[in-house]
Amino acid sequence: MKLLQKLYQTLKQFILETLVQFKNLPTRIWRNLEETGEWLQNLLTGDDDTRDRLKEYFQWHGKEIFFCFLLAFLIAGVDKVQQFFDAFAQEIIQGGSSFDHFSLAFVGNGVVIFWLCYVFWHKPKRTTLLVGLFGKKRADNYRAYYQRKGNVWRVSATASIPLLLAGAGLAQSILKNESYRTPKEFVPKLAIAINAHPFITLMAVMLLFLILSLILAPRIRSNASLSNRHQTLWRNLFFMSLSILVLTWLFYHYQYQKGHVIYKGSALLLLVFWPPIMLTFLLNSFSDCLVKSSEILAEKQIEGAQTARRFNRVYDALMWSSYLFSGTALVLINIASVTTSAWFSMLVFPIAMLIFIAIVYYQAIDWLSYNMSRLRFSLLLGAMLGLMWFGPQKHYELKFKAPQQSQAVKRISLEDYFLAWLRDRVERGAIMRSDTIYLVSSEGGGSRSGAWTSAILTGLDQRLNGMFQERCLAISTVSGGSIGAATTLSLWDNAKILNIPPASLYGDDSTRTRYIHTIFKRNYISSALAGLFFYDGFQQNILFSWLYPNSLSRTDRQQLEENDAMNRAFKAVFGVDKPLNSDYFLKSDFVGRYYVGQTETPRVDMPLFFPNTCRVEEG
Repeated sequence: MKLLQKLYQTLKQFILETLVQFKNLPTRIWRNLEETGEWLQNLLTGDDDTRDRLKEYFQWHGKEIFFCFLLAFLIAGVDKVQQFFDAFAQEIIQGGSSFDHFSLAFVGNGVVIFWLCYVFWHKPKRTTLLVGLFGKKRADNYRAYYQRKGNVWRVSATASIPLLLAGAGLAQSILKNESYRTPKEFVPKLAIAINAHPFITLMAVMLLFLILSLILAPRIRSNASLSNRHQTLWRNLFFMSLSILVLTWLFYHYQYQKGHVIYKGSALLLLVFWPPIMLTFLLNSFSDCLVKSSEILAEKQIEGAQTARRFNRVYDALMWSSYLFSGTALVLINIASVTTSAWFSMLVFPIAMLIFIAIVYYQAIDWLSYNMSRLRFSLLLGAMLGLMWFGPQKHYELKFKAPQQSQAVKRISLEDYFLAWLRDRVERGAIMRSDTIYLVSSEGGGSRSGAWTSAILTGLDQRLNGMFQERCLAISTVSGGSIGAATTLSLWDNAKILNIPPASLYGDDSTRTRYIHTIFKRNYISSALAGLFFYDGFQQNILFSWLYPNSLSRTDRQQLEENDAMNRAFKAVFGVDKPLNSDYFLKSDFVGRYYVGQTETPRVDMPLFFPNTCRVEEG
């Protein structure tokens, strides 16, 4: 009974405090507007103290501001990142996934972005044990900066900007992928304007958020006790959690709101501004508790000292846990068997990978710059770049994973091959005098081009009851189209290994769908980003290259990843216990595929395959 009474009193106090906060909101906003106007006036009239405070803000948050601009550029200007946002936007608009799957994608990515905001917010500890290596740098004056009026709120608002940018990037993609009844309406015109200038839009959203943060800044009493500040922290944590649940529900049901412009517009505005505002309040209350705890311990107050020490331990535990998670994830990402597995592609979304890259580099720079003198930091950075510049580059070399069978065979001419190919089909009755011989050409375009190429080739083959592959002489492709053709040829050839005739290969449409989806719905971007920002560079650094005995670049790992996807596709179509060629293109000589063993007898039961490439600079 006492427990229920205590719970009742806690809930009652929570509701009353929340109502009081809402009641005082108009007064607080008005006072904030007055102070903001006064601050702007002082800035424009050249008040030295105001300008010094603004300069101090940029000095304190220079790294965070730089990373935010870089993140905005990546979201607005990099095609691969935009493709992920577009894919997720289409999933929100069209639906089709279960609530569990959608929640994992929506909340999972959000958690990683929260993590980046957290590392933007906290400051590392001074590493006294390595003073000889780092140099004796005076640590940033944490207490003096945070105790100045309004600085705690500014720190929290700055730390919440990555969440703002991610939400704005997703909102842009949703607007871009919406289908409108008429292009002359206001909403489509606004969507066109926003998507025509994505980077400028993100900058405008960031400016609007900073203005909102000035207006909504809380006004905590200086004499408020630590317990009162803890209550505020728990209240903000509750509303932050509630906001996540509400947004997840809103955007899962977004697919059902076909013509509800008000619903969609409100949901997009909430997506952009509500999470970063709530996170700013949460981080601000956490900072406020830290400042109060430091005051209690510095002044050696008896009342609240135990609570203050406990709160500081919680902060330290969160900080070191963040470093531990970063280190563990970094080690896992550098293991080839991890990045080439299917679960990695499913769990580590591209935007989460991009955010994690920012987390790791930011944490390293922040910790070093906080502990190390500027001169030594510059020397360390120069030394690391030098070790990479002159480091080993063996992992970039092309690796031939199969014996080059074609070098031991004298290649026949194309004319002789065509005559042998045609004779075989005429003798078997696969080609009659009036039949058409097919030549296929496919262009590039990444996974979309690969999926399109494979869908067209298998679709034609199904439509013609297996006669398309019989009458197709050659396939010439570039880039993504090469992957689509290669996966299709592997499907056809493995069917021959299992003695499945072409006409019986496609039981129904689901066979083609399962095969193509297993390969091309897979996320290959995350592993490419990991290679670009981590293990390619680490292997080129003399200090770390010995950790990579296999010398696998990101290209090698992606070959393994594509091969794993093809094996899963084979199992989805043919079953698990079939004698398949699991390394069809990974460990085979392309030319050798068109001869019988080591003889000069041509193998004519498959279309010729001519994968091509081009110079990016010259087209």
